[in-house]
Amino acid sequence: MSSTHKFETCDETCIDEELTLLIEPLEKLLQYSGDQNNQEYIELKNTAKQTLEDIKNRLTQTSDNYYCKAKQAAYCADDYVHEKPWQSIILGAVAGLFTGLLLARN
Repeated sequence: MSSTHKFETCDETCIDEELTLLIEPLEKLLQYSGDQNNQEYIELKNTAKQTLEDIKNRLTQTSDNYYCKAKQAAYCADDYVHEKPWQSIILGAVAGLFTGLLLARN
């Protein structure tokens, strides 16, 4: 097992693919878990460890990216409310009215 998985920049749909990459070596690892001296077992174990570490790093990066995006959205909303307070009040009232109508419908 000399292949190394390189993870490219991707969005949230990549997480499933990354977890799939982890599952494959772990399934093989379980097949060879009885013989600790088996060279294929050792290689599979190392591959599984490396893949798991790569996925952990990608998930950490993705989490950090979402945090930054949410923070930017909050700052943009705050700026908008300060720049246009009346439009914000009207927008909030319309959203509340719409939500009330949807809830009353049920």
